[in-house]
Amino acid sequence: MVRRFLLVLVLLSVVGCAQPDNVTTGSAEFASGSPAPATAAPGTKTEVAFAKAMYSHDRQAIELDELALSLPVASLEVRQAATTNKREAESRSQTLRDWLDAWGHAVPSGDAGALGMLSPDQVARVRNADAARFNQLWMQAMIAHHRGAVAMARQVQGSSGKGEIVAFAQRVVATHTEEIGRLQMMLANAAVQS
Repeated sequence: MVRRFLLVLVLLSVVGCAQPDNVTTGSAEFASGSPAPATAAPGTKTEVAFAKAMYSHDRQAIELDELALSLPVASLEVRQAATTNKREAESRSQTLRDWLDAWGHAVPSGDAGALGMLSPDQVARVRNADAARFNQLWMQAMIAHHRGAVAMARQVQGSSGKGEIVAFAQRVVATHTEEIGRLQMMLANAAVQS
């Protein structure tokens, strides 16, 4: 079952990151301050796997965002992107923690099979980059990381019968797709200025 789940996630990551037509974008959905209602019905294996993987994914995103916010080599543009991303990831991870608690599952301590995760060596490479490379490495890492989130969210969208999980996944796809586009533009602009 886990292999099938991971295979579907990998296949979905290859498909691309197109945004659905009827999805609202922006960070207001995650930063509203009111947690998404934890579903009373137990989560399916796929929903629990998604919640655990996405929780781990968001925890690493927060780690990367904190790098950008704490290192003086980060550009203003990268700091702004990191601030928004961190706020959204913290809100999402709280919602996921609430769901896992309601379903009787602990939050994971590892990567939980999440797609787009950076290895410890890759994180160290970003952390230790000099001023000339930090911004580029951080943006490239976040693009790959966001693509993993989009792939996981698309998979659960097609398999969950719970409206709040489908809506959550739609917001993940929308916000991460939007941010991928913004980061790609930032990379292109940085390349032109070099």
